[in-house]
Amino acid sequence: MSRTSHALAANQSKEGIISLIIAVFFFSFQDIIIKYLSANYSILQLLFIRSCVSLVLLCAIAYKLFGTGVFISRQPRLVLLRSVLVVLFIVPFYLAIPVLPLADIAGIVFSSPMIITLLSVLILKEKVRPSFGVAVVLGFMGVLIIANPTGNFSKAGVILAFGSACVYAVMSIVTRQINHGDHPITIAIYSMAFYVLFCLISLFVVSFINIDTLVHPSLDFFVRDWIMPSQYELILLLCLGLVGTVGFYYIARAYMIAPASHVAPFEYVYIIFVVVLSFVFFAEIPKITTIFGVSILIITGLYIWHYDKNT
Repeated sequence: MSRTSHALAANQSKEGIISLIIAVFFFSFQDIIIKYLSANYSILQLLFIRSCVSLVLLCAIAYKLFGTGVFISRQPRLVLLRSVLVVLFIVPFYLAIPVLPLADIAGIVFSSPMIITLLSVLILKEKVRPSFGVAVVLGFMGVLIIANPTGNFSKAGVILAFGSACVYAVMSIVTRQINHGDHPITIAIYSMAFYVLFCLISLFVVSFINIDTLVHPSLDFFVRDWIMPSQYELILLLCLGLVGTVGFYYIARAYMIAPASHVAPFEYVYIIFVVVLSFVFFAEIPKITTIFGVSILIITGLYIWHYDKNT
């Protein structure tokens, strides 16, 4: 590789990393808004409004930049599968909000690199070096520390967050298969469209089922009635869609201009943003065990990504 090519690749990686950090910041701010509104609103209503606004804006941006061709998927089955997995990942993530701090949820969800490795060994029969296996074990220890160091793992919030991490791991594997077949914005548009469809179908199903919302706060967050927002809350809901759109655009841009192995490790910055914003808006101070567990996850996750990058 010439010096010019090397410098160009380095600049692209730098731009990709900056784009990812911007995306992660907006996603963390989006999650703070959802946490704030979770006291009164259904997660279905929040996701529906967010997705409708984001879908319109993403379509407008995509058409302006790439024309009508960007709306046609070359791998519709894989893109549809990923869209389903995105919903199955994000809904449990948000349903854990009423019972767990965002930092704890994020810490548990970021065990996904360890889950991806475990799946590659168990399902794909890939061989890994012993130190890699140790990293996976340490990563899951970090999850257990975040979940509850006393050994009580019955909390529904922990189960929801860990289930979200498992789906995210599968989604990451599927995304790798379509990364070079469809434009990232195309994938984001299909995901937003499926969000809207999922919320409408779920609303229809929930309206015909009599569910005791006192069973658990997470269940109440899912099935509660949709409400008419006040003027202030309507602004927040529109901001939710705008913030989500910016996040989706920049994360698409990050993985479009730079190799995934260069930018993916910086997704951990999300935890830092969440901790800071949770303290600013909710006066939430992370527990020592959370900080310790997240530190283990970050170290082991970066090791796994470094291993993938060099194999």
